[in-house]
Amino acid sequence: MKTGLLEARGLAKTFGRGNRATRALKPLDLGVGAGEIIGLVGPNGAGKTTLMKILAGQWLPSSGSVTIQQGPRSRGRGFQAVGFVPDPPILPREFTAKEWLGYLSSHRAKGPKARMTLLREALEVGSVQQFANKRIGDMSRGMVNQVALAGASMVGDQLVILDETLANIDPIVARSLRETINALARGGRAVVISSHDLGVLEKVATRVIVLGGGELLADVSMAQLLADRVAEIDVEGKSLGSVRKLTHVFSRARLTGAGISIPLEGGLSVENVLSVCRDNRIAVSRSRVRYKAIEDLLLESVSMRSGY
Repeated sequence: MKTGLLEARGLAKTFGRGNRATRALKPLDLGVGAGEIIGLVGPNGAGKTTLMKILAGQWLPSSGSVTIQQGPRSRGRGFQAVGFVPDPPILPREFTAKEWLGYLSSHRAKGPKARMTLLREALEVGSVQQFANKRIGDMSRGMVNQVALAGASMVGDQLVILDETLANIDPIVARSLRETINALARGGRAVVISSHDLGVLEKVATRVIVLGGGELLADVSMAQLLADRVAEIDVEGKSLGSVRKLTHVFSRARLTGAGISIPLEGGLSVENVLSVCRDNRIAVSRSRVRYKAIEDLLLESVSMRSGY
């Protein structure tokens, strides 16, 4: 478990009691280091939002503990170092972006000069300058996300947690916000991002955590993920019925619409895979090798848990 800025030990959350109890998060250990950008992924109901709300101090865990910078934190003042953007962001509709960020700065800095500096930095972080005087209630979802990120970066001077915050934003602004997130990490802050857009996470994350059914299924650095390769074998239509045989030969193989996807691990090569196909009289129409992606990690982790 990586340690440093944040440590969670035995963290679990149960809603309800007795026969109606639901375990949204099973006991897990998690460490987050300063400067990390963690992509949090998993299917709906995996426990992502529950975990983020506990880390942000909005919910108390049913068991376990969260420690930030070696100091135990409780709901309230202890989580002033954490900025959190829920999905959807909850901001005052009657405020303009500048008014809302100005309000936050008044609680984070002493003196007019320090407040103006903090406000200016927040406007730049969220790329909000062009619509700073627009009412939040009149903004698009993407604009609201930008304002929310700006506010979270102001509040979270150690940890920023973003739940689908990079969704519904045009590509130009999305790139700007990714650069902002990288800058926050370079400055020593940790960032946790949840998103169903795995392509976005691949462009910014330094580490990927997979949740499924409230369990931590995988915890892999992007460098490690990209060092792994995958063989994709497409087969002729009449051979599709035989492809399932390969899942008994290659334990981590995953069936696709056109054939099978197999991680190349433990010295396994695409030539080995093709040889097995020939032995099983499976007609291959195409084969290729590519680097692993977050989608591969997610699907492998979830399918292994489900026993597919």
